[in-house]
Amino acid sequence: MSSLLESIRTAFQSMRVNKFRTALTLLGVLIGVASVIAIGAIGQSGKRLILEELETFGTTSLWIHRAAGKSPTRTERSGRAITNEDVVALAERCDRVRRASPIYGKWGVWARRGAKYARCRIVAVGADYFAIDSEGLREGRFLVPDDVAARRRVCLLGPDLASDLFGPGGSPLGEAVDIGLGKYQVVGVLAPKNRDFLASIGSLGGETANDRVVVPYTAFQARHGLREVEVVQAQAASVDVAEVAARQAKELLSLRHGGKFEYETETMKQYIDTTNKVVGVAWWVALVAAGISLVVGGIGIMNIMTSSVMERVREIGVRKALGAKDRDILLQFLVEAVAISVSGGVLGVVVGVGATLVIEHVSARPIALSMEFLVLGLGISVLTGIGSGIYPAWRAAMLDPVYALRYE
Repeated sequence: MSSLLESIRTAFQSMRVNKFRTALTLLGVLIGVASVIAIGAIGQSGKRLILEELETFGTTSLWIHRAAGKSPTRTERSGRAITNEDVVALAERCDRVRRASPIYGKWGVWARRGAKYARCRIVAVGADYFAIDSEGLREGRFLVPDDVAARRRVCLLGPDLASDLFGPGGSPLGEAVDIGLGKYQVVGVLAPKNRDFLASIGSLGGETANDRVVVPYTAFQARHGLREVEVVQAQAASVDVAEVAARQAKELLSLRHGGKFEYETETMKQYIDTTNKVVGVAWWVALVAAGISLVVGGIGIMNIMTSSVMERVREIGVRKALGAKDRDILLQFLVEAVAISVSGGVLGVVVGVGATLVIEHVSARPIALSMEFLVLGLGISVLTGIGSGIYPAWRAAMLDPVYALRYE
């Protein structure tokens, strides 16, 4: 223990003597460790942000629609190939499907209340849609089966749309809104949903979830003379059986239509898995870049330690003549290399945390600092010190004391 403490004291004394050289040497480790911490925090927070927004569609959701034509020269049957009765059958006859709802969408519609206008998106659905899509209520009620069966002209507004038409504190319940399909009575206001990031990258066509008007799909069908369904959004019994539920849905629809049509499905699990893969690849690429900086820092430490051995050959000879063993010399120089690297690691942690906080402030998005990345950064700095210092330390330990004492 006393030998280790003496080696640590000697290491920091040597670093103080060569301050400028030490600072340049630990710079590579500092940048590498800071990059690992910042990249880890930003990567994990970005992944969490995307997954949280995806989950607002319902983690067990799946979508079914008719497959597009695969050849421009092939004559395709007309129609959407999904009927209202098919939707009911999906929920009743597929044991892995819990609920199902038709969905129609209409974008860029003007909603009007008195002299106030606002752009909105019409979403026509069934009563089960709200449970499937993990919707919440700010006030009022959801659509109920009677609304759908009677084709009632009732609707729910997204919170932003309600604020645009009725003011920030106004309640639209019971009021009539003209949404291009005629006048609809407002029965509820949806709770806000954060899909801002997905909308900002164009995955939702630039639309947010808070400017919707949700109406019964039967009223929408009656208004447009529709008899078939564009898309079905269903809820699987669990995330684990979502793919099975999607396969059951395709098989049932094909059976009900005598194999005349082909169907496609997407599941939320697929989107979540894709997100994990993309973020994971980007994260590893960034870590490789940070690793290169650490390698450069390690080479710098090896160079400075090799130079230090050559400068202190006579000192090594004197220590060996006074009884120091090879392992004492090895430990002294190895500890010195680790001390330089760990110093860079500690400073890297400080810089990495600081950079993360600055990015959080500038982006106005929460970034979670994970203790595992702080520990990883310091651990890497220790390993870098050992890896880059072992050869110079071994070289110093193997010096012949007679040669070392005669070295000029």
